[in-house]
Amino acid sequence: MLQSAFNSFACKRLSAFSRAFGVLSFSPPPPLLLSRVPRGLFHSQQQSSEVETTKPVLLVGGPDDELFYQKYTTLGQHAQFKTAGAFDRKAVSHIMRQTKLKHAFLSDSNMYAASPNLAAAQAQISKNVGVPVVYTLLPRIESYLILSEMLTRSEEAYALRHHAIRVIYKHMDYFFTSFKSMREESGLGLSTKSSETAPNDQQNKVFTAVDRLFPRMDPNGPEMLWSELVHQQRVNASSSSFDPVGFWTTYVKMVDGKKAMVRGPDGEPRSTDAMICKTTCLHPKVQALLDQTVQAALQGLK
Repeated sequence: MLQSAFNSFACKRLSAFSRAFGVLSFSPPPPLLLSRVPRGLFHSQQQSSEVETTKPVLLVGGPDDELFYQKYTTLGQHAQFKTAGAFDRKAVSHIMRQTKLKHAFLSDSNMYAASPNLAAAQAQISKNVGVPVVYTLLPRIESYLILSEMLTRSEEAYALRHHAIRVIYKHMDYFFTSFKSMREESGLGLSTKSSETAPNDQQNKVFTAVDRLFPRMDPNGPEMLWSELVHQQRVNASSSSFDPVGFWTTYVKMVDGKKAMVRGPDGEPRSTDAMICKTTCLHPKVQALLDQTVQAALQGLK
């Protein structure tokens, strides 16, 4: 029954944030066998039969995510981790229901971590999926590692503050694309105007002509938010009362964590698992942020 349930949903479109900038979309694949499901979810029929039925399942992105949460949180004491990868959450959740396993998703918020509407998006997506989907308060696990590094090595990091702003500009397109993707997934970016109040064709022509001459910025869109955050960063970087926590927290909310990973002695970005291995514990302020997500995940598993 498990095999049949998976095959009926495995042809759904798969999507995953690329390691580079923007979003990478995949065409629907042929039906998958259980043995081809991402490692950690149902790597084989044998593993699926070994899933504990006494502990709820917390579905995370991949092996690095599992390693991160095992090391820096107590979630492993309350739930068993399974990696869902980029598979459609509704399809994965359906499979979990077939096995009668209580479950929740713990997902990266990506650039939407900078949005004041993150909680609303989380609630709407959870409603769409049918089970709790908890989003991280920072974009991804690499963001926590970078922020911890910056706060722990505060004097060295202070000298990099102006360079950090230049890095933010390099990640601008990724910020916009990732942000808009989350808005579309949650439906928060869709117009709420009814057909009765929608402008007619003639009004649309006028609005279009005006917009071409005087482009308007969506007050709830990523462009406006990005501009405000960059201004905030510039002011903070030049201030005599520089706020390292505020500056670096905003920084990690504006860059792709994979691409902005702290560089090692050889000048090359460290891999995620290497950073996890190197970081014995997170900076207290970073741990406090992570603990909020832990509590939300535990609440979702109740």
